Amino acid sequence: QKLHKGSRIVASGSEACLTIPKRDWYNADFQKHLQGTAVKHMFSYGWIKGIVALYWSAFARRHPEMYITTVSPECVKDGTGFYNQKGMPGIATFGAKIAILMNGSHSVDQGAKRYLDSLLSEEGSNGDDGVCIIPKSGSFLAHRIGYTKDFGDVTEDSRWASFGDNHLKDLVWEAVEGISLDAEGKN
Repeated sequence: QKLHKGSRIVASGSEACLTIPKRDWYNADFQKHLQGTAVKHMFSYGWIKGIVALYWSAFARRHPEMYITTVSPECVKDGTGFYNQKGMPGIATFGAKIAILMNGSHSVDQGAKRYLDSLLSEEGSNGDDGVCIIPKSGSFLAHRIGYTKDFGDVTEDSRWASFGDNHLKDLVWEAVEGISLDAEGKN
């Protein structure tokens, strides 16, 4: 066993999963998304990041002895963002730049601080900057308004109720476990 009681896992999340148009998490084929066989489009990244958030939340429920959270660094304008990825369709790059103009961005340091606060702060305490109370294990921390406002646990926001739904988390858990078991069987 590599993880112990009191271990912390901070997974890298993204608001991209909150912006997928017409997303239907309840009818998604998670295994196809994870295996890269789902219909590929510019929102594939958002689907994967949503699956990551749901999986780690399910993991947290199964391992209450650990602190596990998914954290988005938010929109960091440093040349490595979504809008600068190679192979992105021009319209997606343009749309991302417009979204940043409308919703804001912040520095790499501010983005990194989100991870450090989750890793080093006690559950229920304020992060060093007082922006967010570090929520319970299994949370998904991201900005709930634009890219720079109302940083907190999106699982408690009714607009993204799916990220707090234990049944949906279990569906993702089963998809990931199914792929893992398939991979083990092939070795």
